[in-house]
Amino acid sequence: MTNFLSRRIRPVAVVVATACSVWLSGCTSMLPTTTSDPAPLGNTATITGNVHGGQQPIYNAVVRLYASGTSGYGSGSTLLATSVNTNTSGVFSFTKLGTTGGVINSALPTWQCPASGNPQIYITAIGGNTQGTGVTTTNNAASGLIASLGPCSGVTSSTQVNLNEISTVATVFAMAQYINPGTTPGTEKMGTSSTTQGTTGINNAAATIANLASITNGTPITSNSYAATGASNSALGATVIAAPESAKLITIADILASCINSVNSSSNNCTDLFANATPPPVASVTSQPTASFGAAQDTIQAAYYMAVNPVDAGTFTSRSAGGTTTLGCLFLLASSNPPFVTGLSAAPTDWTIGVTYTSTGSCVNTNALISGPDHAAVDVNGNIWIMNDAGAVAGASSLVELSPLGVPLFCQGAQQGGRGVAIDQSGNVWGSFNTATLANGIMEVPLGSPTATPVYWTAAATPIAVTVDGNGNVFYSTAANGAGFYEFSSPGTNTTPTASTLIATGFNGTASTQVNYMAADSTGRIFAVSSTTGIMLVAAPPVSGTTYSQASPAMSEGSYGIAIDNSNYVYTGTTCCGTTALTIPTYRLMEKVTPGTGTATQLSLSQQYLGGVNGARSMTLDGADNMWFGFELPANAAGQYGIGEAYSSGGGTTATFTQLSPGVTPSTCATSGCESGGYVKSDYTITVDMAIDPSGNVWVLNSGTNSTTVPTTGVSVTEVVGAAVPVVAPLSVAVKNNTLATKP
Repeated sequence: MTNFLSRRIRPVAVVVATACSVWLSGCTSMLPTTTSDPAPLGNTATITGNVHGGQQPIYNAVVRLYASGTSGYGSGSTLLATSVNTNTSGVFSFTKLGTTGGVINSALPTWQCPASGNPQIYITAIGGNTQGTGVTTTNNAASGLIASLGPCSGVTSSTQVNLNEISTVATVFAMAQYINPGTTPGTEKMGTSSTTQGTTGINNAAATIANLASITNGTPITSNSYAATGASNSALGATVIAAPESAKLITIADILASCINSVNSSSNNCTDLFANATPPPVASVTSQPTASFGAAQDTIQAAYYMAVNPVDAGTFTSRSAGGTTTLGCLFLLASSNPPFVTGLSAAPTDWTIGVTYTSTGSCVNTNALISGPDHAAVDVNGNIWIMNDAGAVAGASSLVELSPLGVPLFCQGAQQGGRGVAIDQSGNVWGSFNTATLANGIMEVPLGSPTATPVYWTAAATPIAVTVDGNGNVFYSTAANGAGFYEFSSPGTNTTPTASTLIATGFNGTASTQVNYMAADSTGRIFAVSSTTGIMLVAAPPVSGTTYSQASPAMSEGSYGIAIDNSNYVYTGTTCCGTTALTIPTYRLMEKVTPGTGTATQLSLSQQYLGGVNGARSMTLDGADNMWFGFELPANAAGQYGIGEAYSSGGGTTATFTQLSPGVTPSTCATSGCESGGYVKSDYTITVDMAIDPSGNVWVLNSGTNSTTVPTTGVSVTEVVGAAVPVVAPLSVAVKNNTLATKP
């Protein structure tokens, strides 16, 4: 399939889409577009497609074509056109004019792109006869299908649409953070904010659909391959394989089909679906905190609830499909003669859909593109920057960049001991290498350009964590000077590196103390987390001049991961075996830190056990202030790993946490071999770091399985599609503008 997101309007365009009979074929890549204006005017284009429930054409469905809105998340979409209802073969058509302007007549099938802007276009099909009897008296009002077509300028003569459950699941899960499910059948809306990054986020989200399903064929994707291209691309020679959880996507599609293929919305299958695909526990954990979520009324709404409440948290009542839980009941809906194969053989613990990225070949520097991923950062365009540790093998560590779809864009370094990565407000990317080859240096990629020549800044011995404050100052930690902290003051894009300044000595005056994570808040304070000592305030902003006030340690349990929210609360997770006597059978805790106004001794720490938190190894916050964290211990007895999600209230010692991902009870966590719970995927390992992008995708680094050593040997990165509320990127911009843990 050609890239419909990058195509432009062509003169005289006609599309004829036929019923799809091959249900497990794939398609090639669709890259995100940065186009902001509609294509040049052309002649009329006829766009046709078909609507299926499972493999049965749906007759007399109402098909509508919309432009997504820009007045807020899940709002402002515009009905552009309505097709004549589908015929007995499920076929529909729209006529796109070569002109631009306002809505012509939304009740008719003729439409045009807006006079300005380039919104996402999507199609819904509501109701209709799903039984193949060809009579209008039979109507299943609960049947709702949706497909995103990409930016308006890309809807052309080659745009073929197959509206079915596969296209619906792929669209809803990728676009979940931009959808408002509505309250009655067919009232779903899609929109983003009016900001530049809001537009970037929704465009990247729509492009991600290509890694899940083919909208052209209505079929799931098993894998896509993306090779590095361009003579100046330092990743040339490397190829990324993007493999989604296609079996889970198929299972969700089969669950929806059980209702869609029913005679009407009162069927047992529809009743079971709507009772067990439950709304999120509180609206505040979604991109629409003021929304009022009622029970689903159509299958699009049910799919949305499965995407934003992937554990189906809610009250279970016995249903005709059987099962003892909401999730179990839904799974059983897919088990009888499913229209799509092959789905899951057993019920999952959650409905999140992941895409796992691995690499083949090698970059120009002969390094593997993904090898021991250790830390990550997201830039303003939603590209993912990953620091590889590569098992601490000499010359094997690199700083790499992937596009939001997984296309290799950059691969530089060929060093040892890759440790940290951060991006400043100008887009310069900073990576630390714990190596003598770089003279213990910090590598800068000016403006994050794939063709940039890296600039090497000499650092103190063994640089580790890196962060950027709101003024563009770059800070890093080392194992030198008793685990010291250094600053490059406002370095910017500088081809003549300057020396760094020691701003604070370490936790306890010993080089064995290692700081793996650092972060800045909106007031200019710098915080650090040590795996052996805990969390501390490294330095408070200078009152005058350039001298930071050094802070003493705030003793906590040994910690991993750090994140700061819009109120400057600091989050971290403890791992194991501190000295504080607690009343629970583990030291593996979540902590929410309330900073004082001066030194670290004023930090107020919460210490609370949260079910399923068993040795947090990473931490980040999404745009609704939900915590996302990785574990150092397996999620279950099968040795699989997971990641957790929770939200908090209160601060300091009074903070409370509520888990959103699956957890385990405290009684199973009394020993070091206990289980962690969380959203589980077969490709997960210990997650040393994770990042959330402006589309709400969670990028999980599968760093390796040895929690006691620094070298990392993992070979993959997993993207949890649309599961989190979008965030402002890079984090340094959020720090500067006081928009940490908020939506773009």
